[in-house]
Amino acid sequence: MFSSLFEPPPRCSATSWGLFLLAERCALPLKNCLTKNSHWQELPPEALKTLDAAATRDLQGVLSARAGLAGIAKIADELALEVVVLKGGVAALNDAHALALADIDVLARQPDAEKLVAALDRAGYTDYGGGSERHLEPRFAPEVLAIETHTTLAPADRQWADSVWSRVVPLDELAVLHRLAPRDHLWHLLLHVVVQHPFRAGAIRDLLLIADAFAECSEQDLAELDITVDRHWASEAFQAILGLARQLHSREAPEDLFRRQAATAYFLHRYGVRVPGPPILREDVGASVSAMLHGPAAYRRWYRQVIWQDTPGRSLSPPIAWLEARSPRGGRTARVLSRMIRVAAAAPPAMALAATAAMRFKGWERDASDYGRTESSSVRSPGPRPYVSSPKESE
Repeated sequence: MFSSLFEPPPRCSATSWGLFLLAERCALPLKNCLTKNSHWQELPPEALKTLDAAATRDLQGVLSARAGLAGIAKIADELALEVVVLKGGVAALNDAHALALADIDVLARQPDAEKLVAALDRAGYTDYGGGSERHLEPRFAPEVLAIETHTTLAPADRQWADSVWSRVVPLDELAVLHRLAPRDHLWHLLLHVVVQHPFRAGAIRDLLLIADAFAECSEQDLAELDITVDRHWASEAFQAILGLARQLHSREAPEDLFRRQAATAYFLHRYGVRVPGPPILREDVGASVSAMLHGPAAYRRWYRQVIWQDTPGRSLSPPIAWLEARSPRGGRTARVLSRMIRVAAAAPPAMALAATAAMRFKGWERDASDYGRTESSSVRSPGPRPYVSSPKESE
């Protein structure tokens, strides 16, 4: 993806392209880039078909997001709600920056958030549990993207999360809605990738979104953000991502510092789907493998986050939901115990996959060395990560 800005794409098989696009979720901007640079027809026919199909699916998601945001804008206008569009939803309204979306994220203060989801329910959406300390239960409807209504951006930093309201600006495409100020938007994207979803760090879709947010910031915004980044325990990860964003913004050939994360994602998309059992087990196995491959400190942090997370709203398990309705404390205990059982059940296959992945990574590194590839190569091979953990992470 990075090299497509400067040279023709690699002539890989359709299977390789499919794996790449599943992990990186960048089909739409990649197709636009290849077309703009006259490289589109240089792909083999089957690979071309794979990329075109993935780009079409992503475009359908973008159009669904636009329809969903138009519906939210109508509700906000009718009920006089202050609603802020977050992350990829902002990009979805701009043809030049639209990317794949899994859902629509918006922010509202608690009273407005409750009115918004109630209006969505009246419009035919339904909740399906799965709330968190950041957002209410997602709302679902057939053939449209889910809507997550956030009540805070960062539970661990309430002061910043509360202060963003004084800086929100109207959303140009839907003026009744708002968006975060450029610096807040960029910081929220960084937190989302590095802290909330650390094993996605370096994914191309997220890097492009961050690069666009970086381009919107003033020099003063970036100087103030650098101070915030330097004080954070994950400063090395933030700096690595911001470095890539700067290179993309200035159209330099970027050095990919997240080859290990990319290789992990490709491996899990290829082999994680083979884990027998329900989808939730495969998700737990995939998260466990990623945590294990990132080291003991990352695994401990992930384990604590999964087991002790605060999830408002009813449980997806009918027995636990029944218990919660009668004894909140008992329901909380049951949720924690069920998570411990899930993580324990995922551990054996996760350990086997993690060991296999680690051995394959070593083989790929030897192959890359044999072919004379260097650390600065733009080819994604699973080289060493730019950081392992900060002192605070290592405990």
